[in-house]
Amino acid sequence: MLLIGALTLSCLSLTLLDLDFRVTDQTHFSFMAWNIVLAWIPVMLSLAMLAIVRWGGGTAAAIPLLAAWVLFLPNAPYLATDLVHLDGRAPPAADAAMFVAFAVTGIYLGLMSAWFASVALRRTWRRRTAATVINASLVLCGVGIYLGRVAQVNSWDAVTAPATVIHQAVAHAADPRGWAVSALVAGISATGLVVAFHLVARVLDGAGQRSPG
Repeated sequence: MLLIGALTLSCLSLTLLDLDFRVTDQTHFSFMAWNIVLAWIPVMLSLAMLAIVRWGGGTAAAIPLLAAWVLFLPNAPYLATDLVHLDGRAPPAADAAMFVAFAVTGIYLGLMSAWFASVALRRTWRRRTAATVINASLVLCGVGIYLGRVAQVNSWDAVTAPATVIHQAVAHAADPRGWAVSALVAGISATGLVVAFHLVARVLDGAGQRSPG
């Protein structure tokens, strides 16, 4: 049911994007289609991690996927920050509906992938250890959202151009206002994700959810 919900939200978002193209007769928000593809990467990685653990791969096999998942996780909740494109002017209703749909979808995909990763880790590690890793990953996700929205770097840059990521982060940190902005964006994002994840995990664990279906 979780994956069906994710697919439904994704299709709804893309449908509203297409409607926005038709209503506004503009395609300058076409990048949202690519953003939702990126948002699915952490879901696929967490599912792969869960599959490997179920097949008896153990921690050593899961760690590379865990590292990749942490790296790409910000791509999902990052969709919520695209609401900044609703910049106070009166946007067409199609714009507003589309951006809200993408924001909800991104948060859903991020929390769902975090829960899949948590289930995988709990199969090989102690529950407390798994929780610590997931919490730390969500905090790093908050930092990643800041780097993506404010510093304008992405997950690929961390692999292909790590020096650029470091330079951008240092440049913002060197500015007193950069500290305030980074703390605010990263802190709010991380806190929101950690709280939301534990609420979702409590519901799913209580409902006895054991598989992505």
